[in-house]
Amino acid sequence: MSTARVTGTPGVTGTAGVTRAAGVTRAAGAARTLAAAAALALGLSGCAVLGDVLAGEAPQPVRDGSGAIVEEGDVDAMSLRVGDCLTLDWDAPEDETVEVWTVHVTPCASPHDSEAYAVSQMTGSEFPGEKRAMAEADDFCYGEFSRFVGTAYEDSQLGFTYLYPTAESWDQLRDRELLCIVSDPAGGVVGSLMKSQR
Repeated sequence: MSTARVTGTPGVTGTAGVTRAAGVTRAAGAARTLAAAAALALGLSGCAVLGDVLAGEAPQPVRDGSGAIVEEGDVDAMSLRVGDCLTLDWDAPEDETVEVWTVHVTPCASPHDSEAYAVSQMTGSEFPGEKRAMAEADDFCYGEFSRFVGTAYEDSQLGFTYLYPTAESWDQLRDRELLCIVSDPAGGVVGSLMKSQR
């Protein structure tokens, strides 16, 4: 599962980080676990969805030969890659997390509000706990933000969130991934936010 955590995003209300706790089994923003409201909005069905993930039956994005997404749709949050464009369709209060199973992806040439921009792997055999997973994701994504966007986070019009493992995804899916997502609160982005200097 993933969990998401909402980070303090300038000008953004309710941009949830995603962990793989429910942040796809990833939590949004903090543990790929998003706020309960976000989980409900995404129509998550708990164990049935995890069963689909474990069985390899969760919806996968349609990609072209270069790996770019070519069809819009809801896909397994664990299938996201750096460079994928998506629309964050949850509305979690700041500093709350929600478990996310699926995310809404779109080709980057179509309007969207977010883009996966960096990835890192956590180490260790034991799940370090949600607070540590969130802190590691927050530090990593903050550090990568200016490299990707081309301007410091504090000076940017954009915000970020992230997906991180939950205890369940760590143990059952061997999920160790921290995935950073940059977001434009105004939406309507066409193309990449890379080096947008916004």
